[in-house]
Amino acid sequence: MITYKKLSENAEKFLAMTGYTVEEFQALPPFFQAEFEKWVGESRPDGKPRNRPKYPDGQKTCHSGIKKRHTPKNNIVSGEDCKVIFLTETCGGKKSDRKVADETGHILPEGGILYQDTGFQGFGPEGVIIPQPERKPKGGELTPERKDRNRGISRVRVRVEHVIGGVRRYRIVKDKLRNWKKGFRDKVMETCRGLHNFRLNFRPWKYAAI
Repeated sequence: MITYKKLSENAEKFLAMTGYTVEEFQALPPFFQAEFEKWVGESRPDGKPRNRPKYPDGQKTCHSGIKKRHTPKNNIVSGEDCKVIFLTETCGGKKSDRKVADETGHILPEGGILYQDTGFQGFGPEGVIIPQPERKPKGGELTPERKDRNRGISRVRVRVEHVIGGVRRYRIVKDKLRNWKKGFRDKVMETCRGLHNFRLNFRPWKYAAI
């Protein structure tokens, strides 16, 4: 077996076998190292691309400070029968739920009851009743009555979490999606929402009346 040390001692043979002079070949490792480090930064351990936008602006928009990774986001509105009746467009994980709701401009029926979590604190469409749980005051505690009220609201609001789980049962929604084609993620969510609603036509969930 010819080693690099022995081959480098014969410049003519080295050039014939590699197409480089010894000096040119010795200049290659730093280049290879830089390219390898670039590849490591853009790839997962299995060699597949990371699920994040290509450009810095897109990465900043999609990075979720809570999840500590790049994530897309949708807000949903479900009815008493646990079917999804409204779905927002897919947006970056950095945007808050409240801001997504404000920008959507969805009109809710007057006199309706909207259960929402604390991520929507301050969101209140006109003419809609919002029994929203109260946050614990800074440096204080909620009274037992307020805690009981929060638990009652949570028993109803948890249905929305079940709806989200019903949509996320399809792996294309919960697994990493590497298709960044414009509008593709919205189509995926629309399709899975439709499948969730279709399934409830034949196997409806049964909850106590609100």
